[in-house]
Amino acid sequence: DLLAEMNKWWPDVLHPNCSDFWKHEWIKHGTCAASLSSLNSQHKYFSKGLELYSRLDLNSVLEKFGIRPSKTYLVKDIKDAFLKTYSIEPKIQCLPPQQSEEIQTLGQIEFCFTKDFQMENCTVTEEIEGNLLIKTKSYYLPLHVCDDTLNIYYPSVELI
Repeated sequence: DLLAEMNKWWPDVLHPNCSDFWKHEWIKHGTCAASLSSLNSQHKYFSKGLELYSRLDLNSVLEKFGIRPSKTYLVKDIKDAFLKTYSIEPKIQCLPPQQSEEIQTLGQIEFCFTKDFQMENCTVTEEIEGNLLIKTKSYYLPLHVCDDTLNIYYPSVELI
C-alpha cells in the first residue's frame, strides 16, 4: 500500500522502477532501526520515513531562502536555511569536485532524529548510547560530508 508514495517521495532517481535502492535502505538502515517497536517491520520503517519526509518539506525550505536547483551556493547558505527553519543542522553530503574543479555537487541532505523522532543536530556526536555509528560508502555514489570551504552546486533532478 506504500508503493505509490515510495515511487513519488523516495524514488531511486538513478535506476527508476528498481526496488534495489529500497532493499538497500532496509538492509542498511531499517534492520538496525527495527530494534525500536515503532520501526520493527518494513512497512513501519518506510511509513515513518515518508511521514518524516513530508514533515520536513526540504524543497520549500530551500526555495524560501532563494536556494534553487541549477545554481551554486555556499555550503553555509544551505545549512543556515535549515538552521533558521528547524533550529538544527543537517548533514550535507556531496559528490567530490571533478578533477580541477573547485565546486562540489549536492548529493544528499541527511536529518537526524532521536529515538522518539525529535529532530537533532547531525553533528552531536560519533557515539550514541555506546553504539558507534558505522560510516560506510553510499549506495551508488561516493558521497562525503561537504567541504565548507568549497562552493556547492545544487543540481536539478533532470541532471541526476
